[in-house]
Amino acid sequence: MIGSWPASVSGKWLHTIAIRNKVHDGAKMTGKSYRVPIHPVVLCVDPPDSNFKIIESIPVKSVITFPKKCTACHSSKLILQSHFDQEKWIKRIRWMQRTQKLWDLGDTEKPILAYLTKYYG
Repeated sequence: MIGSWPASVSGKWLHTIAIRNKVHDGAKMTGKSYRVPIHPVVLCVDPPDSNFKIIESIPVKSVITFPKKCTACHSSKLILQSHFDQEKWIKRIRWMQRTQKLWDLGDTEKPILAYLTKYYG
């Protein structure tokens, strides 16, 4: 697997990476296939192929999609009924670290707090 690359190069049978000096022109690789818009696309308008560029990488916009480990120690109902602002979530996390053996969240603390505040605030 090649992380952050389009599916056409990340097959589980990959054994060689070849560098080509031309755009891949195989079956189903023309038109808008494996391409992204250069500029935002207007809803219900089919822009010409020239307004697209080949996908060169797929940036990761978010790593945390749900703090699933939170429910390893307690019910999700506890999270759902809390409705805390960010300051209160920080206090709750610190309390769990002091008394409930919650590990140091490190670099993930900031996005976890943003997630909890946005969806359970």
